[in-house]
Amino acid sequence: MDNHERVVKLALCFDAVIFGGYIRDTLIRKEDKFNDIDILWYNTIHNSLNSFLNVLFAEPWVTSHKVTELRGSRYGDNRHLVKVEVNNNLNLDIVVFHGTLTSWLCERDCDFSCNLFYKSRKTHLALRYIPDCFDYYPDPFTHILNLTKEKKFVSLGNQRSDRYWKRISGRGINLVKKGWLLQGDFIDQKSKDSLGPVHRLVMRSIRIMERIMNEDALGVIAPKINEVCKDKIRRKLFESDTESDLESHASCPGLIEDPE
Repeated sequence: MDNHERVVKLALCFDAVIFGGYIRDTLIRKEDKFNDIDILWYNTIHNSLNSFLNVLFAEPWVTSHKVTELRGSRYGDNRHLVKVEVNNNLNLDIVVFHGTLTSWLCERDCDFSCNLFYKSRKTHLALRYIPDCFDYYPDPFTHILNLTKEKKFVSLGNQRSDRYWKRISGRGINLVKKGWLLQGDFIDQKSKDSLGPVHRLVMRSIRIMERIMNEDALGVIAPKINEVCKDKIRRKLFESDTESDLESHASCPGLIEDPE
């Protein structure tokens, strides 16, 4: 058993909830890379958090640890964050939520569809809630699960503060850099119109996401051509519908034939 699995198993024994990127990447996508483990500690188990940390730090495989507690308006009035670094390479983000598990599950604060999943001791895998954009699907859970397995995500942004959109646009870029594909619009028109000083920054982030996804798609469509031809294809497919038709293969002397 890997160390991150030991941490998850121990947290579940204390009735904590595992959520976020760890569930997305390891439980659903079956990948072995993740940034951190997001753990929820809600009000009825608050008193057990110190016990969990004491037991964790007493594990023979734990050689070092560092605990940092963060509070402030950016985390909300009803929660704070405890960041734990174990052995200098395993990061735990523990959200201490001053409310019930039910109230946390009903909070509509997820940024992307792939981050809706959670796991508890009693629930192997579930959605926190069904976003409005999936209300009319006959089986929203399966649809969102399949999107996640295919490394696709939908933006769920329904808050309209500049700070919110600035944060999730950066998170969106990080996802597409890892090969994820955005489905649909990143931001709805109403939210776009309400943006203030960060409008240019958010729009730039969206263009960066589109360029990364387009470049990845181009690598699949035409992996064997030189940069001159690739640039012509890029302009034709991704930048403008008014470009002239692609020239013949003769105008692209660097074209490499597909192997047999």
